[in-house]
This record gives sequence, structure tokens and C-alpha cells, in this order.
Amino acid sequence: MPQMRRLRLAWSRRPRLTRNGLYVLTLTVMAAQVAFVTGNNLFWFLFSSGLALLLSNAWLGWRGLRKLSLRRSLPQTAYAWEAFAGSYQVTNAGRLPAFYVIFEDAPGTPRPAGEGEARPIFAFAASIAPRSTATVPFWTRLVQRGWNRFSRVRISSDFPFGFFRVSRDLELKDEILVYPRVGRVLASLPIERAADGQLVSVRRAQPGEDDFAGLHEWRPGDNPKAIHWRSWGRLPDDKILVREFERTRVPRACLLIDRESRSDRRFEQVVSFTAANLLDLHKHGVATALWAGSGETLAAAVPEALLTELATLQRQEPAGTPAAELERAIAEAVAVGDLPVVIGDGTRKRHRGAEWAKDVVLVDVAAADFRGRYQVRPEREVARA
Repeated sequence: MPQMRRLRLAWSRRPRLTRNGLYVLTLTVMAAQVAFVTGNNLFWFLFSSGLALLLSNAWLGWRGLRKLSLRRSLPQTAYAWEAFAGSYQVTNAGRLPAFYVIFEDAPGTPRPAGEGEARPIFAFAASIAPRSTATVPFWTRLVQRGWNRFSRVRISSDFPFGFFRVSRDLELKDEILVYPRVGRVLASLPIERAADGQLVSVRRAQPGEDDFAGLHEWRPGDNPKAIHWRSWGRLPDDKILVREFERTRVPRACLLIDRESRSDRRFEQVVSFTAANLLDLHKHGVATALWAGSGETLAAAVPEALLTELATLQRQEPAGTPAAELERAIAEAVAVGDLPVVIGDGTRKRHRGAEWAKDVVLVDVAAADFRGRYQVRPEREVARA
């Protein structure tokens, strides 16, 4: 096994002809044939010159990469389909500078592909001074959520003439946790029930239900019933002040994921929609809990802790049996005062006659009204960005 590994590494370092190098090699061979037949010194000179250029190109390229070592720098987390920055710290321990060094890198697939393919990392350094360390930045995006693990980096160079490309594979292990893709929430999820039983979405505090906190100048969207009429006319320019209230109870929501789905693409929509709404509810000050299809319900003060659970979530094939765990999680959410929101693919049709379906909010990505709730940028537009 070690011998096969050495052979593989030796093959990866083998100089490879570029297109221009193939042209030069063809002309060199033709000049050698003519020189051998005719004995013309001019063709012998052309043959020796072309051969010298090819050999010097291969040797100089190998010489520039021989003393290079590097370290990869990646962020701990990123969002799928969103660009992030990274860098290579390249150390040249040789006595000669390295020119035109190309870095190629790509993660292994963390799971069966749901959308797209892994986008490789490509970086370039014009020169690296001898006995020094240079930082080579790069921008890239990863399309697969979950743990993306990097194992090796390929460095290559075709300096100085571009006739040969010499490459080396360096073992360098790193990993980055990629959160689900996040799109635009068009309609916020309900978070509680009002006294009349109607679902209430994210909204500002209303007078009479919270504590008085102070006054602020009128803003579009404020409740007209909260206008402080006694101060009207006492301020310059007839400014209108509105009473400001603070919530005495933090609103709560519980998102429950139905992992049963027949399509990887639809399941990715479920995970992406859940992640986007976790961030949206957190932005509006809603305490959000998450049930990821099994185990206990998770609650955290920051959404990143819940996004970590979503990043590694796996799809399940529909079993065709009653979802006992889902029903138990819904009962627990109702017991603590949360409004259960069940998100899934075909959940509405699959559990149409269930008793618990009457007391929850169902979001079905296969339903026709889902497009009015959520929107993501098409892959073609993301690739152009």
C-alpha cells in the first residue's frame, strides 16, 4: 500500500505537456528528422534549441515547486451557495523564487448530492519570494450543506514558457461546516394564537397588552391608537409622538420537520425554508425551538446552534405509517405554550386525517401556495454573482 501511494504521488508530479508545449515538441521532432536526413546545421540548431526549451521549462517548474509548503485558512462555518473568503499561507524554503503558482482545491462530497456539484477552489500567486511566506487569498462557494472535508491541495506551475505544467499534491486536511441555503422569506410564519383563536404573525407590541416604555416619533406602521395626543401641539413642526410598549412575554415558536420525502430536491427546500425562518424569527425577537425529525426538541439563544442541527439532517423515505414521534413532539410544544409549525414535503396530504393536524400550522413545500412564502435565487443567477 505505501508503494502504491508513492507511485501515485510520483505520477502526480510528472510534467505534463500543455497545448503550446505539444506544438513545440512537434516542431522539435520534425526539425530532428529533417536534420538527420539532410545533415543541415540550421535544423540541428532548431532541434537543440527546442529540446533545451522543453527541458529547461520542466526543470524550472519542478525547481519552483520543490520547496513550497502551505497551510489552508478557512472559516469555521459558511452558508451554502454564498461566497466566503479563505487563504493559503505559502512558505518558500528554497533559495530561488517561485513564479506563476496555481492552487487547486475541492472538498469531498459530504453526502449524496442534492443540488449541483462541489465547486473547486482556484487561486493564483504571481511570485513567492525565497525564504519567505506569502498569503494567497481566494473566494469560493460551497453548494453542499454539512461537513465539507478537504484532504489535499494541488499546486502547479508552467513557468517560464508554458510548455510543461508541473504539479504536486500536498496532504492538507481541513473541514468547514456549511449551513443550509438561505433564501428570502416572503411571508413570516405565525408564532402565536390571539384570544379569538386567529393566528398572529410577527408584529409589534400593541397598547394594552404590554408595559409602557416611553415615547417615540411617529413611524409608518405604528398603531394609531397608541398616539400620545396630549403632547401634540406642544412640539415644533406639530410632531406626533407615539407611546412605545415592551412585551411582557417573549413570543415563542416551535418548528417541526417532517423528514419523510421522496425527493432530495424537495427535502433541501424543507431544510432551506426552515433555516431561513429560524433567522427571520430570531431577528424579530422570537424564541424559537426546533425538532429535527427525531430525539428531543432543541432550543437555543442563538440560531447558529439550531442551524448546526439542520446542516447534517438526512432525508427519510416515507414509511406509510402514523408519525408517532411527530405527534409526541407536537404535544410537547403545545404543553409549553408554543404554536407548532410542521414543515415537510407532502405532509399535508400524508397526514390529512390526523387529529393533531387540526392544531398545527402545516407548511408543505409541494403545495401550490409555497411559492408565495419563500423564494431562493436560481442557480444560474448565483453562478453569475
